[in-house]
Amino acid sequence: MGYLAVAMVLALAVNAGSLWTTYEYGNESIRGKSNLTKHTSEPSNGLSKEYAFQWSQGIGECFTFLVPNAYGGGSRGMAADADSKVIKVLQEKGVDAQQAQGFAQQLPAYWGGKPFTEGPSYFGAVVCFLFIFGLLVVKSRLKWWLASASVFTILLSFGHNFPLLSDLFFNYFPLYNKFRALDSILAIAELCFPVLGFMAVHEAITSTNKDEVLKKLKIAGAIAGGLTLLLILLPTVLLSFKAPEHEGFVNQLSQAIGGDTSFANTIANALVQDRISLERADAIRSFIFIALAFGVLWALVTKKINATVASISFLLLVAVDLWTIDKRYLKDENFVSKEDVMKPQQREVDGFILRDKDPNFRVFDLAGGDPFSNANTSYFHKSIGGYHAAKLKRYQELIENQFSKSINQDVLDMLNTKYIINNDPKSNTASMQANQTACGNAWFVKSIKYAKNSDEEMQAISSFDPKNEAIVDEQYKNLLNNKPTVLDPNATISLTSYSPDTLVYKAGSTSEQTAVFSEVFYDKGWKMYIDNIEKPFFRADYLLRAAVIPVGNHEIKFIFHPTSYYTGETISLIASVLLILTLVGALYIESKKKAPLINKEA
Repeated sequence: MGYLAVAMVLALAVNAGSLWTTYEYGNESIRGKSNLTKHTSEPSNGLSKEYAFQWSQGIGECFTFLVPNAYGGGSRGMAADADSKVIKVLQEKGVDAQQAQGFAQQLPAYWGGKPFTEGPSYFGAVVCFLFIFGLLVVKSRLKWWLASASVFTILLSFGHNFPLLSDLFFNYFPLYNKFRALDSILAIAELCFPVLGFMAVHEAITSTNKDEVLKKLKIAGAIAGGLTLLLILLPTVLLSFKAPEHEGFVNQLSQAIGGDTSFANTIANALVQDRISLERADAIRSFIFIALAFGVLWALVTKKINATVASISFLLLVAVDLWTIDKRYLKDENFVSKEDVMKPQQREVDGFILRDKDPNFRVFDLAGGDPFSNANTSYFHKSIGGYHAAKLKRYQELIENQFSKSINQDVLDMLNTKYIINNDPKSNTASMQANQTACGNAWFVKSIKYAKNSDEEMQAISSFDPKNEAIVDEQYKNLLNNKPTVLDPNATISLTSYSPDTLVYKAGSTSEQTAVFSEVFYDKGWKMYIDNIEKPFFRADYLLRAAVIPVGNHEIKFIFHPTSYYTGETISLIASVLLILTLVGALYIESKKKAPLINKEA
C-alpha cells in the first residue's frame, strides 16, 4: 500500500501541469457550478445526466468487441453494393440504379442507441479468443485484476443502460459528473484484453501440463467459435438490427418518399436485411481468425511449431485482423494536408471583413445555422459563436438567456460585435451588416448599477445601455472606492496591442474613470498592470472585465500568467526527474540481484 501511495503521488506530480489547469478551468466551465438559480436549464453542478450519458454503450453492442459490424459500423451511411436489398427494392419500384445506390448510401448502417459514432469498439477476434483462453488457463493472480477491470469498465460504459452502477458513480463519485462519452472508458478494457491474451500465450509456451492446456484451449475455442457461429447462422436470436427509434425512422422515411408508409416499411425491412448481411460477413471473418489462432495455439502446445514461429504468427494475425478493420475508417484518402481539411471556403463577406485592421473586433455569423455550434467562422474571424465542448459556464448562461429566444442587441454591442453575417434568402448567399453601435475594445462608463447576485446581473443586461452604464455585482463594491463616477467627456482609452495572452491599452483622463473591457472575465491567471504595477480588476455586465483607471495618462496591460500552469510544469519536471531516477535505481537493483555469484575459493 505504501508503494501504491508513493506511485499515485508521483503519477499526479508528473502530470501536475495539465491536471491543475484542467481542474482550475473545469470549475469555471459547464462542468462546474451554476452561477444562476433562475432561468437556467443547466444543473446546479456538473453536467446533466442526459448530456453525460448520451454516448452510453449498448449492452448488446458489446458483440462489436468480437464482430465489428455487429451493430452496422459507423453512422456515416451504408457502403451499399450490388447485393444490397435496399437497392433491389428501389430498383423494383422503378428507381434508376445510380439514384438507388445514392439513396441507399444515405441510410444509417449503425443501429445502436448512440447519437452517432465513427465506428465500433472492436477489440479484435484473435484478442477476444486469447482473452477467453487466458481466463481459463492463466494461473497468475493478475488475471483477476485484468478480468475485474475489464468487466467493471464495460459495466460503467453502459451508462443509462445500466443505471444501477452508473447512477451511483454519477451522483456520488467526485468528478464523474464532468465526464462525457461514457463508452471511451472502454479504453481500459481494450488494454486489459490483449495483456491477458499475451499471458495466455506465455502460459501455453511454459506450461508442463500440456493435456490441461489443450483441454482449456478446446473450451475457449468452443466458446469463441460457438458464439461467432451463432451470429452467422442465427443472428436475430441475439440482435434485433433495429435502432431504438426505428418507428420514428420509418415515419421520416415515409415523409421523404411522399407519404407511402407501406413502401417505407419495405425499405426499412430491406435495410434490416442489409445490416444482417454486414454482421454475418464480419462474423464469418471473425470465425476464420479464431480458427487460425486456435490452430497456432494447438500447433504450439503439441510442439508442431516453436515459440518463435507462434509469436510471429500471432503478431501477423493480430496485425492483419485490426489493420483491415482500421482501414475501413481511416482510408488512404483521409491522409491529406491539415490545411485542406481545416480550412473552410472563404466567402465574399469574409474577404471584406478581413480588410478591417481593427485588432480585436468580433463577428456574429447567422448564415451557417446555429452560430454556437458552427466553428467555420472562427477560422477567419474572432467570433462570438463557435463550438467548444467545455465552454465557460458564464458564457453558456449568457447564450441561453440572451441569444436562445431572441438576439439581445445590447449584449452584441458589449461584446464588440462589429459585423453581423446573415443569409440572404433570395440569393442563398451570405450578406454582411456593420453594427454601428458596437462598444469597441474598451470604454469609460458614466454610471455603475449594482446587482445583488448573478441572477440580478443577468436580468439587468437584458435591457441596458452598455456604452454608458455597467452592471456590477455588489461583491466588487470595495474595488470602486464607493465613489460616484464622474465621466470625463474628453477621456480616451484604446487597444494598442493584442495577442491571446497579452493585451495593451492606452488611457488618458482628467479624473478617475471606470473602464469596461470587451474581454471575458477570468481571474484564474489573468493579471492587470497599470504602468507595470499590478492592480485589481473586477467583473462587469455579467461577463466582461472592468477596472478603475486613475487620473492621467497610463498604459494598461492584461497578461495571462497562470500559477497553475507555470508552477504545475515545474512540479511536473521535478517529478519526471524523480521518476526516471527511480526507474534507473530499480533496474540497477534488479541487475545486482541477478548478477552471478563469484566462487571466492576458486
